[in-house]
Amino acid sequence: MLIERVTGGPAEVEITRRIVRPSRLHGTYWPGRSEHVRGRHSCSYFTAERDGTAVRADGTRWNTSAGGTGGALISTPADVNRFFAALLDGRLLSAARPAEMRDTVPGDPDRLGPHGRYGLGLITSPLSCGGRWTGHTGSTRAGHHAIGAVAPDGRRVTVVVNETPATDASAAALLGVVDTALCAPASG
Repeated sequence: MLIERVTGGPAEVEITRRIVRPSRLHGTYWPGRSEHVRGRHSCSYFTAERDGTAVRADGTRWNTSAGGTGGALISTPADVNRFFAALLDGRLLSAARPAEMRDTVPGDPDRLGPHGRYGLGLITSPLSCGGRWTGHTGSTRAGHHAIGAVAPDGRRVTVVVNETPATDASAAALLGVVDTALCAPASG
């Protein structure tokens, strides 16, 4: 709403012009009202109730525009990785802006874990090898869950699963994957 008020145009147009195109996010697009996902993609799953019984349901085809600009963009893991690189290395914003975005406050422990912090659109979380990763997570009600993270040295990882973690243990395991990817020694 803020983008539209400031620019006088649709947020999708401005985000595409200012972020998607300059960052070369070729697999990122606005689906509009379509329930179709372009190209190769995973299916997503969620637990639904049918006749009083919990069943696993396919949530791949649904209109993501219900989330407004916060959920209506479809992307690939590679594009998410490119986006965070462009955002945090100063290609999208002046050098001072990512630093401001990393100025965080304690986050909701139920959403970010006990040490997660939240800034201006970014999450930070500690790494076992020192420092904090910076990035964000996102989920759809129909199952997909993603984490895009950048280590202090610039190493990046994007992890996507096709069912939103339902337990604290599964959420912690997913964060463990991020930690391993960002802390493991680089292979030669």
